[in-house]
Amino acid sequence: MMDDWRHNWVVVMASWLVHFSSLGTMNTFGVFLPFLMEAFGTTKAMAALVYSIMVCCFYLFGAVNGALVRNYGHRRMARVSTVMVLAGLLLSSFVTDIWQLFLTYGIVLGQGFGLSYMSCITIIALHFSKTRATATGLAVCGSGIGTLALAPTFNALLVQAGWRDTLRFQAGVCSGAILFASFFFNIPHGQHHEPEGDGKHQQAAKETSSSLGAASDEDEAGVQVVIDEQAGYFKTVPLEETHGDQNEDPAASNGIPRPSSSQAEEGGGCGAKKASVPAQQSPSKRLKKQSSLMRLLPPMHFDVSPFRDSRFVLLFLGCFCGGFAYFSPFAHLPAWGMENGLSSSKAALCVTAFGAGSTVGRGLVGKAADVFGHIRIYWIGTTLMALDIAFLAVATDVARLMVFAVVFGVSSGAYIALTPVICADIVGKDQLPCALGFVYMGIGVALLMGPPCAGFLADKINYPTAFGFAALVMFMACAFFTALWVRSTWLDKKRQREGVSMQFSSLQQAAQPEGGAAPDHDDEKNESKEKEATAS
Repeated sequence: MMDDWRHNWVVVMASWLVHFSSLGTMNTFGVFLPFLMEAFGTTKAMAALVYSIMVCCFYLFGAVNGALVRNYGHRRMARVSTVMVLAGLLLSSFVTDIWQLFLTYGIVLGQGFGLSYMSCITIIALHFSKTRATATGLAVCGSGIGTLALAPTFNALLVQAGWRDTLRFQAGVCSGAILFASFFFNIPHGQHHEPEGDGKHQQAAKETSSSLGAASDEDEAGVQVVIDEQAGYFKTVPLEETHGDQNEDPAASNGIPRPSSSQAEEGGGCGAKKASVPAQQSPSKRLKKQSSLMRLLPPMHFDVSPFRDSRFVLLFLGCFCGGFAYFSPFAHLPAWGMENGLSSSKAALCVTAFGAGSTVGRGLVGKAADVFGHIRIYWIGTTLMALDIAFLAVATDVARLMVFAVVFGVSSGAYIALTPVICADIVGKDQLPCALGFVYMGIGVALLMGPPCAGFLADKINYPTAFGFAALVMFMACAFFTALWVRSTWLDKKRQREGVSMQFSSLQQAAQPEGGAAPDHDDEKNESKEKEATAS
């Protein structure tokens, strides 16, 4: 038990490392913005579009990344993201035009960061229940420390070595950190994902099939072929879904020994028969070909049922508006400071101040949310963010810019750290990868519009107008989160009333004498009244 507890917190530290490298790098893009504008002779809107595409892909493919993590496993997808991050940053260092950065830095790197983030954030929900917000808060504060440490580092490299060598340095830091963290991403002992498929055959497809060849390595995309003889279909189920952690002994999954390859079992809720292909027999060439294709195309299931819950819809809409406004300061804060006479090093210090505030905020917000309520702290944080973005429109000196950065870092901790926590509260941890993926997909679409829109307004009018519009959109997000808070509170009270009534009913049933009905107290009262009338 103690070993499991220790390993759970090792997973948090591994997730922290991914946040440090990936989100820390994303948050420091504003330091690159003036250098890219100078190198390619482009406008603020065009340079900000590179950042928007990258962060858009980070969130836009959230549903796809969630399905990939669920089907292939957290560890394997983290390692795939390592290759994508390395390729994206290295290719970006050799581009000759700004549009090429849209592909390398925007799409390839953004998808790589998104896949690594989905792996590291959803693994925490599997290891923690009561202290999930605290664990998530500690993990995501890695992005704040990463911003704090990497912003001055990257700025110094940009001045001394240029933006191309700085990107190559980022490639080594990010890919190495994600690869190292991936070794600790395993599913807790005794947990496994339910196989996904048709609802009426899902129960019949459990735990009583054998594989067409055992996977010899934990990184092999092994699948099982489940045959339903009555329904006349077969499906592929990844080994991770049936065995949980890849390091576990498949024969001991859930404490139930697997049947031998020659066994066939009758049963299941729908009366289906499940048979297995003998592992000792060599499958035909056709079956081998089909099996190899199935390994490449496992079941990709997108569960849209969370949208039937009004709370999830409100969360989705609020995060969409919040994503539009939240990332505009990241892309334009250093440029806004330099427009007001700051040097590039002082403008980078504003990003560093954000990292310091973010570290403090995300470290405290998890504990505060566990004590005072997740949605309450979430709403307070987003409201402070809206007010702070409005303040940025009049922040024209170093002191006020530093105040904005610190307050924005502290308040944004609730928005970043508690979004997956509240999503898990609404849909449950089993549906979290897909549901959180849809939320991040909405944020990604908003991100594609937010920073370029701010850059366009800054080019055509000025930065105060751009920041004022972003603040207005953030206040719209606060309105949706207010409705979410009210709706969740009402549902909680309704459940409490139903629970009390059920307890009262059970007590009444327990008080009834065995073999008979409860005494009718109204009849007893009527009889006593008749006796009194007769006596009088």
